[in-house]
Amino acid sequence: MKIAIAVDHQDNIQSGHFGEAISYKIYQKKDDQWQFADTLQNDMRNYDEDQHGSKGKGKEVVKLLATKDIKAVVSKQFGQNIKIVGQYFAPIVTSVDSVAEFLELLNETACNRIYQKNKMDIKPLRIP
Repeated sequence: MKIAIAVDHQDNIQSGHFGEAISYKIYQKKDDQWQFADTLQNDMRNYDEDQHGSKGKGKEVVKLLATKDIKAVVSKQFGQNIKIVGQYFAPIVTSVDSVAEFLELLNETACNRIYQKNKMDIKPLRIP
């Protein structure tokens, strides 16, 4: 399973909306361990900024992440584009700053919830 974590300039989990992240850190679970796989720069972060919550921006971020077989996306906040993002990925809201700390919290139970998540249910999972 792969997840995309929205991060800021210091590689902490993005405190603003998911689509405003500087980049997305991709992690993959292999042999019960989370391993760093890739970094995707978010060139869409300023896309269509004259319209807050632009659907175009949401769709462009989905296109970017869809190329990496992502199952879940992580941020501290999601805006109204969660309706678009949630159709493709399981959104996860967290309150922790550290990517490493979040990955420790993402246990097998949470992973099972991600796999079982109905794509039409846009309500985000909360960890923790």
